[in-house]
Amino acid sequence: MERAGIENRKELERASGIAYHRLNPWFVRPAAKPNAADLLTLARLFNVSEEYLLDGGPRRPFQRMAALLARAEALDEAAQADLESYVDFLEQRYSARQSDRERE
Repeated sequence: MERAGIENRKELERASGIAYHRLNPWFVRPAAKPNAADLLTLARLFNVSEEYLLDGGPRRPFQRMAALLARAEALDEAAQADLESYVDFLEQRYSARQSDRERE
């Protein structure tokens, strides 16, 4: 928090968009853990890995692709199939935009 210029929990609430009642337990109960969505939000905010926030150790930057892969791996087969279809859609849309730009 100090590196990000966030001085207290109230400022962390504003910066992260995570409700104070969900943040506060991490500071007062050593065994308290954030939910996955809050952990991801904080990792992005502080540009550190989720592992660093949970366990300490070496400070590594947030890696979007690693976070996406971890989230995808946690999905069941049907949800992974839906995700794959959506990624196919995004690839096609991106390819079409690239083609449009090249024609311009």
